This record gives sequence, C-alpha cells and structure tokens, in this order.
Amino acid sequence: MEQDTGKRYLAIPVTNGIADDEEYYELIADEYEHFLANGDVVTSVRRRVPRTEKR
Repeated sequence: MEQDTGKRYLAIPVTNGIADDEEYYELIADEYEHFLANGDVVTSVRRRVPRTEKR
C-alpha cells in the first residue's frame, strides 16, 4: 500500500536474464480483498492483465 495515496499495488518480481525488476499493478479495494482471501495472486493478475511497460 502506498503511504501517501493509500492506493494498493501488487509488485511481481521479473527478470530478463540481465536484470531483476518488478512489475506493478494497482488494485482496487475489491481486488485486494479478493486476493487476500483467495491467495494465488500472481497467477490471477498475470492472467487478467496484459504485460505492460515497467515503471
């Protein structure tokens, strides 16, 4: 959770073989609660969100 805005983000570690990085996805409150209750967050997000530019 971002402290300044209170927005919730999911960070997924990624690597391209040269460098390690993270992909960030903003979650709405319902998504956040769903993922906490059901687990397997990374698989769920990767299925629903197309790959985006890294921040």
